[in-house]
Amino acid sequence: MRIYEMKLKLPSSARDWRYNLDEDIRHSWKRFLKAFKEKYCKAKTSDSERYYSMTQKKTEAPLEFFYRLNRVADKASVV
Repeated sequence: MRIYEMKLKLPSSARDWRYNLDEDIRHSWKRFLKAFKEKYCKAKTSDSERYYSMTQKKTEAPLEFFYRLNRVADKASVV
């Protein structure tokens, strides 16, 4: 399937997203597919699983990690 064929089959929200991409991404099937997967095909994990598997980022201060961890804990209802 070519990009112009896919353009006809996309819902309006996905078409609008496509038009906001850079021109080189829109015209390259490989780059377009990668951008589409990053935007719409993310793996869904439960909130509690996200809480228990969180790690501190290298560029993140301990206090920032603690606040981020607390936000996820509240969302997952972990006491």
